Amino acid sequence: MKRISTLLISALLISQLSQAQSPRMVLVEEFTGETCGPCASQNPAFNAILNASSSAISLKYQNNIPSTGPNFYTYNTTDVGNRTSFYANNYSPHVFMDGNVWDDVAGYFTSTILNNRAVVTSPFTITVTHSFSTDHTIIYTHSVIRATQAYTGTNLKARVAVKEHEIFGYTSPNGESHYEGVMRKMLPDGNGTALPSTWNVGDSVVLDLQWTIVDNPNVFIPYWPQLEAVAFVQEDATKEVLQAGASQVAAQVPFGAITGLSSALTCSNPFTPNVTLKNYGGIPLTSALIEYGIEGQTMQQYSWSGSLAAGASAPLTLSNLTIPSGGGQNFVAKLIEVNGNPDYYNRNLNFKKAVSIAGTPAQSLSQGFTSSTFPPADWMLNNIGAASTWIRSSVGGFGQTPGGSAKIPFYTLSSGTGELIPTIPVDLSAATNPYLTFNVAYCQYSNELDRLQVLVSTDCGATWSSVYNKAGAALATKAAQTSQFTPTATQWRSDTVSLANFAGQSSVMIDFKATSDYGNNLYLDDINLSGVTAVHNLEGVTSFNVYPNPASNFVNVSATFEKTMPVAIELTDISGRVAYSVNLGVVSSLNQTIDVKNLAAGIYTLAVRSGNSVNYQKISIQ
Repeated sequence: MKRISTLLISALLISQLSQAQSPRMVLVEEFTGETCGPCASQNPAFNAILNASSSAISLKYQNNIPSTGPNFYTYNTTDVGNRTSFYANNYSPHVFMDGNVWDDVAGYFTSTILNNRAVVTSPFTITVTHSFSTDHTIIYTHSVIRATQAYTGTNLKARVAVKEHEIFGYTSPNGESHYEGVMRKMLPDGNGTALPSTWNVGDSVVLDLQWTIVDNPNVFIPYWPQLEAVAFVQEDATKEVLQAGASQVAAQVPFGAITGLSSALTCSNPFTPNVTLKNYGGIPLTSALIEYGIEGQTMQQYSWSGSLAAGASAPLTLSNLTIPSGGGQNFVAKLIEVNGNPDYYNRNLNFKKAVSIAGTPAQSLSQGFTSSTFPPADWMLNNIGAASTWIRSSVGGFGQTPGGSAKIPFYTLSSGTGELIPTIPVDLSAATNPYLTFNVAYCQYSNELDRLQVLVSTDCGATWSSVYNKAGAALATKAAQTSQFTPTATQWRSDTVSLANFAGQSSVMIDFKATSDYGNNLYLDDINLSGVTAVHNLEGVTSFNVYPNPASNFVNVSATFEKTMPVAIELTDISGRVAYSVNLGVVSSLNQTIDVKNLAAGIYTLAVRSGNSVNYQKISIQ
């Protein structure tokens, strides 16, 4: 009797299965990238839609559009390339929902689009689990695909992907600092596994696949507690995804990390590192063992305990460190144990920051960025909220040859701030009328407020005063454009900043601070601090001024001398052609007006000769 009941139940179950279809899990694939500015602006809202749905499974392909990022595409170019070719994708952020059901820009994706697909049942069910080797270097995936309805396909494939659920602790060139669903590996590869064309109710295929996690010391490697497996059935003939399934992350873990150093510049040695401890997510952080020091030197340890909620930060003061002489050094710090467990050490969250000791104040400041080394010697770069900011460009100010300038790519940098700081202060104790000159080129994308500031400190960077602050149209040197901006020789401007308020100070530091509003590129070149000393490199000079600069009609040159001196003035263009020349003979003062209104716009060199000395100064004529 029992056996008959079982047979009757089995027969009834088969009958029901033959009529049934399965609830659908919707696969949402996105092509995005670390250098894609629109991705950074659209992904937060896009991710929120996915996270709010119990029917969505996301899979993100970090590609090389518009350019190769430093981490995720570099880690696995083959599988990303395979999926790129499969969908013939040519832009980012580009979303494909269930292959061919919907595809468009991520910003156009809505919960309605997702929900309308989720109610369409599927002829398959997929269950997925995963596990790890004891040392967490191998992930094992187990996928079961079962038919709940008879189905005949043309070119069915099963694809399995290992994705990283969440990634913290890295800010990409486009400003993104929180990544979700990043594809790390396709198993066995992007081509997938061929499935039978004909399925009867109850037919199943089991896929047991594994992957040895590749260790690449130059990029973000997958963090094992955040890995999960995604399996999906796809009809390659039409590209439709018929069903998907995913495993769950192995554990809830804290993402503890050192995320900041309060000052990368110090005038004292040893110096006291003030850092920030952050718990990016997961569970509360209750203890951390921190290893820190100067890279290449013996490391120190600091033990912290407390209660730090997910997303919270806490300031920490570590013990003093001595910075070795011989140029810039790197301060490094990492958590080698989290909540008493060394298994949750995340190598990706190692912190590194260039630190410098301010040098002995100099009598001048001049930088043309002609050397390929960047930042230049005795300069430091401080990135705030961005992976990279200031870089070197081969383009020279006003088309000068040899070229070279500092560039900040606001075009691909959706947010973040970059500071370019000379580490050798300037001595203005004998200055009479010091001023800073530099050449700048910038244009907006549309109406963004990308910003350039010049900050001055007299206390080794403890406090800063703003002496120059321009943004948007006020900063621009040409009309807005939607393509990447590379300036021509005529698309530069020479700006002058008075430092008269700092005359008499013996140690003055300058900071060129650029803040992105995701507009277009900015270029900086030919930085000079003039009026530093009373003699201005001219023999017997007690005062010296050239103004205005830039000029459009006249340039005034004035000076007074300790005694009568032979003086001559010459103005030449960038090709060396003499545009103006006068020999004033022996004089005790100078007050010369040069008519430049008929000269072509561009950069000129003003040479003033006094006795056996000469002073050169760049003049911008507009």
